[in-house]
Amino acid sequence: MIPLLVASASASASASAAASTSRSTSITTDQDLVWRDVERAWHQQTARIVDHRFTDFDTMADFAYNAKKAGVSVLMLVQIQKTEACPGSWYNGLQLCDHINGANPAADGTLEQWQQLAEDLKPMRLMWWNNPTYWSVQGPVWEEAKADKHGDVGQWFTWNVTDADACFGYNPVDEIDGVNAQGSWACDGAFSGIEAAMASFGSPTYANYLVDAMANSWTKNLGIDGYTIDVSANYPAGDPDCPSGMLQCDGDSQGVWAGIIDRVRELQPHVVLSGEYFNSWDEVMHSNSDIGGQGFQSYHDDLQAAVLNGDASDLEETAANSGADAASVLCYLHPHYDGKQPGECATMYFRDTSAVMADPAQHVMWIAMEAASGIVSEHDYDPNSWCTDEFNGCSEYGQGAWWNVTQDPFVDGEESPLWAFTKYRALNRLA
Repeated sequence: MIPLLVASASASASASAAASTSRSTSITTDQDLVWRDVERAWHQQTARIVDHRFTDFDTMADFAYNAKKAGVSVLMLVQIQKTEACPGSWYNGLQLCDHINGANPAADGTLEQWQQLAEDLKPMRLMWWNNPTYWSVQGPVWEEAKADKHGDVGQWFTWNVTDADACFGYNPVDEIDGVNAQGSWACDGAFSGIEAAMASFGSPTYANYLVDAMANSWTKNLGIDGYTIDVSANYPAGDPDCPSGMLQCDGDSQGVWAGIIDRVRELQPHVVLSGEYFNSWDEVMHSNSDIGGQGFQSYHDDLQAAVLNGDASDLEETAANSGADAASVLCYLHPHYDGKQPGECATMYFRDTSAVMADPAQHVMWIAMEAASGIVSEHDYDPNSWCTDEFNGCSEYGQGAWWNVTQDPFVDGEESPLWAFTKYRALNRLA
């Protein structure tokens, strides 16, 4: 709001009137026109996210150091949790198996190694793509839950359910007493393969566990600054494959999840949240997320072609239809963000499934053009990457895979120009 000053008027232009005390009254407060920032606003200055499928700490660290050289803003890690006891596809490493809390719940690497890596990588950030509901029946947590269904871990799950309560996966059964729990996505797809049990965000003991695990174990101890939540924490009632939605949430799992994130941010205010996909900005706001979006590969294709052809004259229509303008409008006009601009406003990302551009200069130009247009590209599938025996999610011929993408190109010994987005707030579209 622009300050409106109401000045007293003199009855005449006499010298005495001119010498009289002028009075003015402001109808604004000192909180108007204030730039409000928050610790998690760092996501607004990201330019590039690259996913990495974890095998061991040393391999990941090598990839991370090279990613920093390439100007990658965020390294998105997948399967950094302990999964040894739960083999299988599991959507390329999303299964929860062993406990994810404690001083160091990572699959490999010491606490000191993780902390040193996080320090060395600054200003690059680490995030973790995970599904916090998805517990394999192969793992020790499920065995603990079955053994004491009324205990803290047992209460994570919803027991004595019907077939109508299944949610993208059959309800797993305790073979000893015949009691079943609400199911989740199975190992090989919906209702296919080894079963999983769905832990509920609405369970008080599970909510407490997640807050501790995210805020303390992963963020405070291991340096994970953000989380991308598979399925965007969205298990609403009414889906044919999940008619009851996530139980214990009154049909609104995203809203309950948002409350968990509020508690995480009370302990770690800089934590950033994103999701696999969002169907609307309402979902981004409702789920307490910061980075919204989904796939829009043609956007990447058009901007890459412009760089390769040396001609960006036809990009206006592509950029105009990206939705990035809507993100800015949303920030300053939607009541959800009133009094929070710009620090709490959302960033928009598109998942990138293209091959890496080999030339560093062309790659930087492409990423910079997208970031300046309000879009952060996240490389999560690469047709030129290869799966090994340690990975799944490969194409029929073994080439091309999710998560384990090719390294972005860089010039050794030179700082990437892409770090300008982190250094200079003026490049931020919301600024």
